[in-house]
Amino acid sequence: MKVLSIENLSYSYPCADFAAIRGVNLTTDSGSYTALVGKNGSGKSTLARIAAGLLEPAEGTVKIAENIRIGIVFQSPKDQIICGTLKRDTAFGPENLGLSPSETELRTIETLNATGILTLAQKNCFSLSLGQIQKAALSGILAMDCELLILDEALAMIDAPSRENFFELLDILHKKGMTIIHITHDIEAAARAQNIIVMDAGKIVWRGKTKDFFLTPETAKIVTGEALKAHSPITEMQPSMKKTFSAQDISFSYSRDNILSCVSFELYSGTLTAVTGKSGSGKTTLFEIMAGLLISEEGKIRSASRPTFVQQNPDAALFETFAADDVAFGAANAGLKGKELFERVKKSMNSVGLPFEKFADSRTFYLSGGQKRRLAIAGIIALDSDIILFDEPTAGLDGYAKSEIMNLMRSLAESGKTVVYSTHYADEADFADRVIHLENGKIVSDSLFPPARKQNTGTEDFCETLTLQKHLDGAYILSSIRKYSREFSGEKEKKHAPFAKFPAAIKYLLFFLLFIASLSVHSTVLNAAMLAAGILYAFLSGCRKNLFSMMIKIIPYLLFFCIFRIIFISPESGEKILLNWKYFTISPSKLFACLSILLHTESALCIIRGFVSAMTEQEIISGFEDLLLPLKKIGVPVRYASVTVEIIFRFIPLLTDEAVCIIKTQLVRGGLRKSKGLMSRIRAMIPLTVPLIIGTIRRAEALADALTVRGFK
Repeated sequence: MKVLSIENLSYSYPCADFAAIRGVNLTTDSGSYTALVGKNGSGKSTLARIAAGLLEPAEGTVKIAENIRIGIVFQSPKDQIICGTLKRDTAFGPENLGLSPSETELRTIETLNATGILTLAQKNCFSLSLGQIQKAALSGILAMDCELLILDEALAMIDAPSRENFFELLDILHKKGMTIIHITHDIEAAARAQNIIVMDAGKIVWRGKTKDFFLTPETAKIVTGEALKAHSPITEMQPSMKKTFSAQDISFSYSRDNILSCVSFELYSGTLTAVTGKSGSGKTTLFEIMAGLLISEEGKIRSASRPTFVQQNPDAALFETFAADDVAFGAANAGLKGKELFERVKKSMNSVGLPFEKFADSRTFYLSGGQKRRLAIAGIIALDSDIILFDEPTAGLDGYAKSEIMNLMRSLAESGKTVVYSTHYADEADFADRVIHLENGKIVSDSLFPPARKQNTGTEDFCETLTLQKHLDGAYILSSIRKYSREFSGEKEKKHAPFAKFPAAIKYLLFFLLFIASLSVHSTVLNAAMLAAGILYAFLSGCRKNLFSMMIKIIPYLLFFCIFRIIFISPESGEKILLNWKYFTISPSKLFACLSILLHTESALCIIRGFVSAMTEQEIISGFEDLLLPLKKIGVPVRYASVTVEIIFRFIPLLTDEAVCIIKTQLVRGGLRKSKGLMSRIRAMIPLTVPLIIGTIRRAEALADALTVRGFK
């Protein structure tokens, strides 16, 4: 039986210079296992999205067999997450399918166990590493028990042991009769498929059995690329190798989770270092501390110059409309102009396999995932830094692009730069001069030669040659954004306070009663009493830190509104005027009115802050559903309302993450620097505002797609 039939399919994106899909014909048999491969930008993801019903083809037809459920795992895993906690997100699809609570619970546990993240079931999705989020995205689709599973580079961020477990899981699902289409650049993933389809420039250029594919070397190189030559570890210190960086006892934690513990190491010029470790072992956190984007709790960083950083998420690393302008952003901030800037941009784009002549005027947001990643790397290369950090630089790249990036990093090291990259692939780790392996936030192995180990940090020559590096000015902004996002989204468990132990529905009722009462009273005495009640409620709800600080910080804004009230509101008839000066007329009624504004607002804020402190995200959503239960029993469709609340809480950390990623890129590339004067600060914020708006729109579109593939109607 044919599960999927595609005939004469064509598709072009708006404003694109060429068609993404051109005259594609494809049939997929029930129970088949197909690998879809090709260079970045060849149309694989577009074809997958059309097959899944997320895009309407411009020409041609797509036929799906009757009663076939299609599941697709996106290339960007964060776009697929709907709910705040991992367990709830995995259960979202089965709930939409109408499964009973017991069936949903069983399927959720089985799926999370199969993907290896059952121990993280109660975790907030946005506190997970990118590799763990990729597992979460896959879990949410597998829980729906789809007949046709489409994986769009779904394993790109996952460590080697987990990847092998996924391969075994896919083999089991295939043996049970599931039809699988795996879009991949991974040689192991392609080799496990029965059939392989090769795409290039929007067309299918080869199809056949897997064994035949690997018998054709030139065709197979589309997946494999040029073989990486393994390098032996450095065995002796070279005269040209100078100590350029040192980390001393670096420790860091998110909330209660320790991410890094007493990490120490040195780096040297002219060397290429790989950092390995499972997803969540602390690699990305370590890189961000090295680049000054995160503030370590303990330890010191000394460096010859500020390291630059290429982050994992390429979408947030691009914020100019056209490719060449984006690459030029950082170099222009560094002071390059005219021909020198032009040549730097051209050289950087060519070095990552995006020819300047072809891609300079390409719109960044219409590039493929792999092309975006290469463009983000080009923007950092253009800075010409002496120390460069690459976080998973080859994830999602085709074989040729992977070889180009690896060889580029090698050439940068050979030119005298200090180059460090993280990877989950053994061949990429073997390509380095040195491998540092992390487990649970600690260095458990380091292939650096013994003589260098003896030259530990803290020596006199070290202190003379390297400078103590402080975090970037914007690091505090990043920390504050993350902190408030976690508090609002209920990431922390707060069960120690008396009111926090109440059932969710009771917390809702108590909040509504206090909040409405605080807004309803009018006398000054009652307002003061409600403020005292609000403060007591906040304390009993677990909000004790920074409560009074918040109350004091808002007073200047409230006084501003009070001034307007004094100017524009007339005194009561016959009352005594205390002061009459130009536009100001002060009377007892006006003073009491201003005092009422202060008391009303402060009490309302205390109550809101107490409610947020007492509730986790899970409780907010479950409590809301409990309140709607009477309506549900009489047939009112309340799921739309509860999912809306879920989406609100999903968007807060999602857009926070978007803003954080953009700010990181801006800081690394010289944007958002300290500026004097209001206009200078406004100009500095413009590059952040525009991409955040675009990112919000893109996230909203992705959310609509995620709801569709997760069965929400």
